[in-house]
Amino acid sequence: GCFGRCRGGAGDGGGGRGGQEASQGFVTSSYQSPFLNRPIALALLEAGRARLGESVTVWHLGARRRARVSAPDFLDPEGKRLHA
Repeated sequence: GCFGRCRGGAGDGGGGRGGQEASQGFVTSSYQSPFLNRPIALALLEAGRARLGESVTVWHLGARRRARVSAPDFLDPEGKRLHA
């Protein structure tokens, strides 16, 4: 799966469709997480809830990057930190 303007050709995961791969969603916001020490993002993804754990390709700052689809409440799903 790919977000945004993902590019590629036959043999490199680009789908071989004239160098373009169809978008399956888009990132709505992103941020460097000080807790996780890596970037996180929120996105609208086609069939997103059914794709938890799936690896996707994201077009960001002019480059293809890999991301993993996770639940929106991945950090504190039980709310323990929120209600401490």
